[in-house]
Amino acid sequence: MRRRFTSAAVVAALALALAACGGLNENSPEPAGGGSASKNVTVRLASNDFTEQLILGDIYKQALEKAGYTVDYKSKLGPREVVAPALESGQIDMYVEYAGSALAILAKKEGVKDPDEIYNQLKAYYAPKQITPLEQAPMTDSNAFTVTSETSQKQGIKSMEDLPGKAESLVLGGPPECAERVTCLKGAQDAYGFKVKQFRPIAQGGLKYQALTKGDIQMALSFTTDGAIAQNNLVILKDPKQVFPEDHAVPVVRNDLLAKAGQEFQTTVNNVSAKITTDEIAKLNAKVDIDQEDPADVAKEWLAAQGL
Repeated sequence: MRRRFTSAAVVAALALALAACGGLNENSPEPAGGGSASKNVTVRLASNDFTEQLILGDIYKQALEKAGYTVDYKSKLGPREVVAPALESGQIDMYVEYAGSALAILAKKEGVKDPDEIYNQLKAYYAPKQITPLEQAPMTDSNAFTVTSETSQKQGIKSMEDLPGKAESLVLGGPPECAERVTCLKGAQDAYGFKVKQFRPIAQGGLKYQALTKGDIQMALSFTTDGAIAQNNLVILKDPKQVFPEDHAVPVVRNDLLAKAGQEFQTTVNNVSAKITTDEIAKLNAKVDIDQEDPADVAKEWLAAQGL
């Protein structure tokens, strides 16, 4: 769910985001590391700028710190168009991707349905970039268009196949990059042949759902693991053409870090990933978005409960 920027815009956005996070200057002092030689490295971990990413980022950060690694965490670094170039250029070492969307947006390979095939093609895409996707989590989170139950009943909308002829009266709200994403509005319009009355840029989170329930917008771009969906009795529109790919969370890591960090790094990350199910991450999202808990506290509590 991230907009395609021009190269100049990406560079500018990345520079601003990194500066806001304290920069990634080679001369910047690194926190003191500890443990064995393989752990005498700093893992530069980043996250995107929405709730689930903040939780996942802190889960991996805290697990790696517990294992003895030093983590320089760039929380809320930005959307994929900022974070992905930072990984490729070596300004960060690791972040958590979403396999289906990454394949469609970064590798420009749309329409792949099988999760194993998505994962294998993603590994092939990253290989020449000296980046490795580690094991993907069982959890899946996909884009979805949601409407209130009232709108669904009144307009007769239960699927995106119902949108032609009806979406013209609906304002869609979502993050700015949704408008041009093949895994968001553009891809949905091309596949289902509808046009919305207006697209209104709204960041992911509580404000978007407030706008939806108040009627300021009539349809929202959601993530299927958003806790607000159940809380507000929202209807997820069906996507029979599978425009929105199945997204397993998958940590992507630079090979140079993997070489320096040792096997325990991969083992730690993979052990964490194996525990992150769809139900678990949905509950954690709800704790942050609905109960207003801090992502770092939620991550710590979850890790303890999982014995990690």
